[in-house]
Amino acid sequence: MTPTIYSELIWALSRKSLVDLAIKNLDKLILQYNYIPSREPLYILLSYYADLGDYQEAEYLINKYFKFITIHEQSESSQQKCWQFNFSTILMKAYVQALHKEISFRIKNLEEQIKKNTSLITSKENMNNPLNYLTKDNFTQSSFYVSWKKLLNEVKLSNSKYNKDHFELTIRFHILSNQINHQEFPLNEALNMIYEMKGDGIEPTFETFKILLEGHANSPEYNSSKQTLQRIENTLGIFNMMKSFGYDMNNIEIFQTLLDSCIPKYERFTDIDFKPIRLKIKEKIKHINNLIKIHKAKHNQKSMLTLLELYGCIHSFSEMRHIWFDMFLSGYHRNLNFYKTFIKASSQNIRESTYCLDVLRHQMSKEYPPVYPDLETYNLLLKCCIKCDDLITKKQITNHIMKHYSSSQK
Repeated sequence: MTPTIYSELIWALSRKSLVDLAIKNLDKLILQYNYIPSREPLYILLSYYADLGDYQEAEYLINKYFKFITIHEQSESSQQKCWQFNFSTILMKAYVQALHKEISFRIKNLEEQIKKNTSLITSKENMNNPLNYLTKDNFTQSSFYVSWKKLLNEVKLSNSKYNKDHFELTIRFHILSNQINHQEFPLNEALNMIYEMKGDGIEPTFETFKILLEGHANSPEYNSSKQTLQRIENTLGIFNMMKSFGYDMNNIEIFQTLLDSCIPKYERFTDIDFKPIRLKIKEKIKHINNLIKIHKAKHNQKSMLTLLELYGCIHSFSEMRHIWFDMFLSGYHRNLNFYKTFIKASSQNIRESTYCLDVLRHQMSKEYPPVYPDLETYNLLLKCCIKCDDLITKKQITNHIMKHYSSSQK
């Protein structure tokens, strides 16, 4: 095969994620001709590993084929003249994606911990992740971060100034790092980077703003209910900045993040002493709901569930019931997660606990399709029994649990 045919084959295999075959043919090409006729196939191959967050493999391949490419040189494709193949950008993307995967896992794990009141779990899917050892204390000394800083220095030496991709990937890395060490990587610095980017005549993409929003919604900088209002103010400020850049805000995912920012992260459904700010949080929730209507974004099941949880967090039980009936009228299926959220919030109040026991638990079987309670749901109902001192219902539920789960184990 000619070098051009080899190049096209490697490109095609990489696009189809057949990377082992692509690497095999790349080695054959170099063995036969000792050069790569274009950078496109290698770029696509590296992109595959960057998307996976496999920064180690991406680095290995760049080092392996280093003499055949110029890592920080931008080059135009012979097939796609408008493309720029910047290998430093690909490597930066691999690092950012690796950190993003780790942080996403931790946020998901934290959500499960909060919902189930259990300790953090290291699941099998994360056991092989090379970043699961990162902590606040060791992050800046870790080989991962040291390698990232080395890469940034190389990029700075090879470019007179950052291009758009360099800026955005650096900002994203900073935002994600905030989840591990918010003191070393405060979010206001990420915002300053965006201003610097704008000062250089480069507009941040919608995705970077979205990551900045999500960073505020999940940041440990706001790890108490008293700081919830500040987080909401900051996310609304970013939202307004996005509007000023002319982005179309008809996107429920953006409003989902705004709603998420209203939830106290570590003190949900507990009778904490933040009554003075409950009304203010309620005002912000209504403001975000009005923004959803103004921008003609449509609620989905997730956003409705978040609203239900939000009103439960601030003990606005009448609003909870409105959301509950709105879901039914809007045609949403009130699944088990909706019931658990409603019951868990209601268990903090005597009247609402009584409503759950007398009405809500009987409604589950009338849903279409029917909703069947699990052990966690029964435990939440028992909390309602304790709250309203309903010993008769408590005995009924206990007997049902014993009968159901003892028979299922036979």
